[in-house]
Amino acid sequence: MSEQENLKLVQQFYAAFKTGNINGVLSTFADGVCWSIPVPKDIIPFVGQRQGHEQVAQAIAKFAEMPGVGSRISHRLICVGRQNKPMTAGH
Repeated sequence: MSEQENLKLVQQFYAAFKTGNINGVLSTFADGVCWSIPVPKDIIPFVGQRQGHEQVAQAIAKFAEMPGVGSRISHRLICVGRQNKPMTAGH
């Protein structure tokens, strides 16, 4: 993906996330997405590693239930990982 395509995908993610559009968020991920928030589950129960759209959707839904979550959404994105095949928007 080009830099502009990456930027557009991240913007789509944040726009969907900020409005609670879980399906819109999921459309920015590959089917086999691995979502990881490395915080102990006894501190925040919905963190940890999630695999696939269903588990990621559950984690996002739990996060969205937190009071004032909209005011805590950052426009910074840090990704650590690897990509084994070319990405396309939504995959």
